Amino acid sequence: MMTLRSRMRTLSSQSLVYGLSGALTKVVGLVIVPILLRIFTPADYAVIDLVTAFTSIIAATLILGSDSAVAFYFYRQKDEESKRALVSTWLYFQFALNTIAGIGLFLLSGPLAHWVLGSDPRDKTYLQLIAGVFPLSSSFSYALEILRLQLRPRRYLVVSVINILTGFALTLIVVVALHRGLTGVYVSSALTNVVAFVAAIWAVRGRLSRRFSLRMLRQVLAYGVPLVPISVASWAIGQSNRFFIKAHTGMADVGLYSAGNKVSQLMLLAVTAFSLAWGPFAFSISEEPDARRTYARVLTFYVAVMGWFALVLSLFAPLVLEVGRPAYVRAYQVVPFLTTSYLITGAYYIVAVGTSLSKKTINLTWPTVAGGAVTVAVNALVVPIPYFSLVGGALATLCGNAVLVWLVYWVSQRLYPIPFELRRVITSVSVLVILVVVGQVSHQFVKATSVVGLGIEAVLMAAYPLLLVLGGVIERYEVVVVSNALRARISRQ
Repeated sequence: MMTLRSRMRTLSSQSLVYGLSGALTKVVGLVIVPILLRIFTPADYAVIDLVTAFTSIIAATLILGSDSAVAFYFYRQKDEESKRALVSTWLYFQFALNTIAGIGLFLLSGPLAHWVLGSDPRDKTYLQLIAGVFPLSSSFSYALEILRLQLRPRRYLVVSVINILTGFALTLIVVVALHRGLTGVYVSSALTNVVAFVAAIWAVRGRLSRRFSLRMLRQVLAYGVPLVPISVASWAIGQSNRFFIKAHTGMADVGLYSAGNKVSQLMLLAVTAFSLAWGPFAFSISEEPDARRTYARVLTFYVAVMGWFALVLSLFAPLVLEVGRPAYVRAYQVVPFLTTSYLITGAYYIVAVGTSLSKKTINLTWPTVAGGAVTVAVNALVVPIPYFSLVGGALATLCGNAVLVWLVYWVSQRLYPIPFELRRVITSVSVLVILVVVGQVSHQFVKATSVVGLGIEAVLMAAYPLLLVLGGVIERYEVVVVSNALRARISRQ
């Protein structure tokens, strides 16, 4: 029998493998996005973002919470044949459901494209290309989930890499080399989905059953359908703002928002890396006497370190965007709000540990719905205000995530109290906000990419850790410990 330590070691290694595919996706995105920014105008780039947002809510709804349900029931099956029957029933049902949805999307592509994008007759072609491979793209995702459930991380990674690199190569060929524009984006995406689907089905071969169980399907739907509001609310927090911005200021601002969001997703890459490590770590020490104190310190240091990263991205966003294409420079305005929002997303995993340890994760439902409602409300109130539409959309996402984390904190503390160091956390956030505001104001008077502008940004970046030490967030002895550790590491190299 495996010891707890060996189990956690196995979990950590598997988390690393799963995380590699996500990291590769972000790295490829960092390469391809500047290329797309140089090819497409903000209005063109908005088409990509709006179509992605629209199709993602369809996919999130159609899954019917069944991914969580299958994960719940999979390890409760008594034998391998029952496990195969469960995942096969799920895969066959979802393939049929997404085929019907794809046909509907294809037939309604005209009016839907008009509603989502506008009146350009070419717009429906983009939705038709997506509809043609809709069941394939969804089945690819479900096959990856099956590999994860069956604890086959290496195959998971291989299939993910095939998908990522195929998409990258086809985008370079069809969009960049052949100059097929927006149509080329969706042609390359459709071809990628075909290749990825074949690779995914190959990877799960021999792990599926011909059996289709109505009993298992009823169990899955009974568990999963009540979770649909969480999926919809999560979508509202992260993506609904695009449609409010489009309705009030047009496609160009949506494209600018999307470009700013791509820069901000560098923060998401760091948060994702943290979250992958946090889960195994949090559970591995849960039985130790000082576990709660450790959780509290982790939140303090997380906010302090990630706050500095958020500051750096906020300060240097104009430089990054100008390198991509000067037409997108104004998108820097949304980066502080979105990086802070992603920072809060990472804090969610820490403050929610109490609900996980108390095994009452159902209490996460209503905070998520409340966060989605707040996001929509702020969008409706702020985006219509002249000159605030772009920032208003980002502010709505920040407010939604802030409300979500605050409510989860409140619920979790009632179930599993943790002595979080709120004074230190609030100090870190305050320092971050003050320095970001100073940086944003300086951008109004000094060109951010000039020598003077870069100098101001460097000073603000260096001031952050100093102010944290002066504010008592980081103790002086902790600075000494870290410095000594760094010197020792450098001397060994």
